[in-house]
Amino acid sequence: MSTDDLPAAVQPADDVVLTFLGTDAGFRDRLEASLMRRQIPAVLLEDVDRGGFRPVLVRMLGDEEGRPLRWATRAPGEHGLEPLEWTSLIVDLSTELDSVVAADAGIFGGAAGYPWDDDDDNDDDRDADTDLAAEIAAFDAAFALSSFTWYTPGNTDIVSVLARRAGEAFVVSPAGAGYVAEPTESPDAVFNAGTWAATGGLFLARSAGRRGAGFYSPRDPVVVHWWDETWIPVDPSRPWEMDGEGQHVRDYLDLLLPEAEPAPWTENFNPGDEHAEELRILLRAARSDESTFDRLVSAVGLPPLLAAVGSGRVHLRDVDGAETIEPSSLWRAMKNLARDEWQRPVNYPAWASFLATWPDHRRRRSAPYLAYMTVGFIALAAPIGADLTFGEQGGALWWNLAGLALLVIDVCRPRGRTDPQPAADDGNPSAEAPL
Repeated sequence: MSTDDLPAAVQPADDVVLTFLGTDAGFRDRLEASLMRRQIPAVLLEDVDRGGFRPVLVRMLGDEEGRPLRWATRAPGEHGLEPLEWTSLIVDLSTELDSVVAADAGIFGGAAGYPWDDDDDNDDDRDADTDLAAEIAAFDAAFALSSFTWYTPGNTDIVSVLARRAGEAFVVSPAGAGYVAEPTESPDAVFNAGTWAATGGLFLARSAGRRGAGFYSPRDPVVVHWWDETWIPVDPSRPWEMDGEGQHVRDYLDLLLPEAEPAPWTENFNPGDEHAEELRILLRAARSDESTFDRLVSAVGLPPLLAAVGSGRVHLRDVDGAETIEPSSLWRAMKNLARDEWQRPVNYPAWASFLATWPDHRRRRSAPYLAYMTVGFIALAAPIGADLTFGEQGGALWWNLAGLALLVIDVCRPRGRTDPQPAADDGNPSAEAPL
């Protein structure tokens, strides 16, 4: 056959990601052999058993249209990558391996028997099929997180709003200049919701035998690193074969493999030279151990509680100061925040300490209250002063004077509180605090 009848050689522009479900221990080997016979370069990652299924993640080279590429010999000494019709390929692989395959377009093989999309209107019919429901559950559980812990700088004022976005409550505990948190139900739901993402934060995750960590930053929106992954390359070419660009298949397969990149980590966390070197050593290691999370958290300068909880040595619920925060709307979160602010014990700032000489004033006025009143006093006094100075008095002057008077009266008026008092000589505590 003439080479003119063959598809034109192309350069890989993207990857094609598929997930296969096998049911036997040798499934990954059979899948590897099937791809090799079809001359399809790929890398494979096998998960642990999930409900009787063995998920295998497959990453293939793809062209600009998302079609998988195979390695072809067009003539003696002339080699290159050419596209395949991906639907036919998936159906053939599913049939040959007696496997179920998940792709962007849906699920092929198994109980489904044909591709379907998650947005179809036949949810009730599909859920009634026990086999199909088991396959869907296995896909959902493939490479699922067993734990997910994160650190966020700042306070917990809006954590309830973030919990609502994730659809579940969070357990949080103050740590360092922020807080450590973990979900109460689904680690994957929280990760996918992105409620952990905050500048200066870090997450730690575990999935079967893997450990992972990552962070968000404006420069690199999501940076994730996994240890303990064994990727199996499928290279159907001979070692000496190259394409027209002088590239071997193994060169292209390197593009599909995760690469340890210390630069985003050092740029985001700005560790010192010693800690930067520790980060490079950690990220370039293929395997992790029980000390990995501790060393990572120490290198980036975050609270040790994050590593203790992320490693599973400490249960966050048992930490002093930990609390469970339920999901709520932004409006409810703001109302609760305002309520807590008014009810909290008063601590005067240094600039307002002279007010503490007023009888019981320390217990009756908070710093935010005084700040609000100061702003209001300036806002009302400034136009009054301008009117009196420049003689442009009018009706607004009297309104401003009335508002200023009300403000002063509110600041000065006494407020009673009911507080427990020390026991009297007869052993009975006083029920009401004196004004």
